Amino acid sequence: MRSACEEERKILSEKKSELDAWERKVSSCEANLSREITTKAEEITKEKRESLEQEYKKRRNEMESSYEKRESLLSNQYKKMTVEHKAEFTALLIYGLISTVMQVLTTPIIVEEFISFFRGLWNGVTGYFRLANDAGKGMASIADYITNPSASTILRGLLYIVVAGTIIGVAGLGILYISFAYWDYLQECLWDRHTVIAIVVILAVTLFLSEELSSMLPLNLLLIQILVFLAYSGIRACHNRSDYDS
Repeated sequence: MRSACEEERKILSEKKSELDAWERKVSSCEANLSREITTKAEEITKEKRESLEQEYKKRRNEMESSYEKRESLLSNQYKKMTVEHKAEFTALLIYGLISTVMQVLTTPIIVEEFISFFRGLWNGVTGYFRLANDAGKGMASIADYITNPSASTILRGLLYIVVAGTIIGVAGLGILYISFAYWDYLQECLWDRHTVIAIVVILAVTLFLSEELSSMLPLNLLLIQILVFLAYSGIRACHNRSDYDS
């Protein structure tokens, strides 16, 4: 009886050993299969990713090439339109100026007003130079209180140059700065058909109503034209500013 139990126990132990061996073998096979699946999945994913990256780069290059061609075409069209626009603007401006000059030559009151304007402008410039000269001489007179003749002469010259040069230089630089700033603004914001129309209308109104304007306003006709155009520039500046803010 005991030997039969021992024999059965031995058989069960052998079966258990075999079962453990099979479990280890199955676990090893599962681990190998898992590694193979992971490796194969990584290879497939890598190939797919490389294929997608190549397709993306190809499409991006095609889009960039198409965009560059489109941009070049639009740039050339814009340049052509800009040249045509400037040529049209220049032609209209020249036509307006020629018409104005021809009308001026045939209208005595306009000739008188133009001569009067430039005469007044010349008088203003020469008067300002005289003012600078008088101010320089007045300041240089301080050197008369110095007893040394050489020092007095040198100081007189320096004071005259500094004072007169400062007065003339400040005015000259101010006029140049304002002129260049306004010219830049004119080219950037007012160089269009509206400005040509405004110039022609201003010239036409002041020409055809020259006698009425001279009798109603105590101002020179050319000065009136300049003031009206400056008012037009201010209105355009306010309009452009409101468009920019909005």
